This record gives sequence, C-alpha cells and structure tokens, in this order.
Amino acid sequence: MSKAQNSQKISFDTENDNPVDDIRTIKVMKKDIEKTFLVQLYAAGGDWQMPANYFRIQQESPQKMFVWIPSKEQGNGNLVKSKNGYEPEDHQYKKDDDRDDKKCWEVVEKYIEKTNP
Repeated sequence: MSKAQNSQKISFDTENDNPVDDIRTIKVMKKDIEKTFLVQLYAAGGDWQMPANYFRIQQESPQKMFVWIPSKEQGNGNLVKSKNGYEPEDHQYKKDDDRDDKKCWEVVEKYIEKTNP
C-alpha cells in the first residue's frame, strides 16, 4: 500500500480499511494471450478522514499483487490537494461522500488494460 501511496502521491490512513464491493474478474487479451485479474474495491481512511477508494489487484499468471489508487478525477472525490500530493478531506468539514464507485470501476479496467502489455 505504501508503495502505491508514494508513487501516486495520495496518502490516507488504513485503520478503517474495508471492502466496498465483491471481487470481480477482469480479463484482458494481449497478443492472443488472455490475462486474468481478480480485483476488489476497498475504502480506507483514519477516524478523522473521509474514506478514499483503492483497488487490490491480483494477476493470476504470472501471479503478482499490487494496489492502485484512483485520482480525484477518476472517482475518488473525497481527495483534496495537500502539501505532499492528495489526501482525503477531514470529515469535520465535509459531510457528503463524493466517491463515485462506478467511475472507479470503469477507470480500473482501463488502467489494467493499459499497464499490462
């Protein structure tokens, strides 16, 4: 998780870390080879933070796991600019949850297709 947070410059606590949706299977065809990914959407944040979405992604063969965090524009609407990148807003100042789970799912499929040649 920290590797994804550092590379994407999005930080949030993981003390409240829960699955948002069931695991989905995403299949990608590249050069007549089908790759299968097991993907699950999670939401995490500290007690004082609005939740932030992220994905746990497992490639079946060759087996590898990684985390990907959608940006604010990609459906992670609770993120705001901070001095080191982005972080979720403080829930004391924000009452509405602006995450768009459907958009996050659309974007993660495109991300997997683009990053897995």
